[in-house]
Amino acid sequence: MQDFSAFTIKSPTRANVLISPIGVSQAFDPKVIVVNQPKIIEHRAIWDTGASCSVISKEYAAQVGLIPTGKTTITGVNNSTLENTYQVNIYLPNKVCIGFIRVIEVPALAGGAGMLIGMDIIGSGDFSTYNEDGKTVMTYRFPSVGGEDFSKLAGEIRAQKEIAQKLEQQKNSRKTLSKKEKLKRKQKRKSKQKTKRNKK
Repeated sequence: MQDFSAFTIKSPTRANVLISPIGVSQAFDPKVIVVNQPKIIEHRAIWDTGASCSVISKEYAAQVGLIPTGKTTITGVNNSTLENTYQVNIYLPNKVCIGFIRVIEVPALAGGAGMLIGMDIIGSGDFSTYNEDGKTVMTYRFPSVGGEDFSKLAGEIRAQKEIAQKLEQQKNSRKTLSKKEKLKRKQKRKSKQKTKRNKK
């Protein structure tokens, strides 16, 4: 199997918003030794499968000291604005690192989050959420190595249950032999054995 890195976060309750710690730096290749390596500044990120791209708040971009690499138009409900774009490295929990990601600056994000992670990052890995003991669990791995098809799994479980039910029905349908029937079958076996001996 292909190597990957991953992390899992369990919320203390059932969560309405998926949040993880995040670190951001100006994009750079960690394999190349540089004198002034960009600093990693930590914050919180919201995970949003409804967002096509990842965005960073203006305040967080300033904290990291990001240098704009371009501009793009963001269309809102009532207007469109021209915003800065940046190339960044993203550092997620458990040493999950993704380099050279293009993010778009926005004035602010809900709950004071520093970043919103969209499908450009979510879709490049494998992402799943589920509930366990009334708590929301989020897990992510990068890069993608495939996932589990829940409908296929449900079909396999259903097929196994049907086989188990049939076996149980067969078991229950077997009649318990009476003493008379047992004796009759025993005599029948002896008779067959005697017939075989006589033929020899």
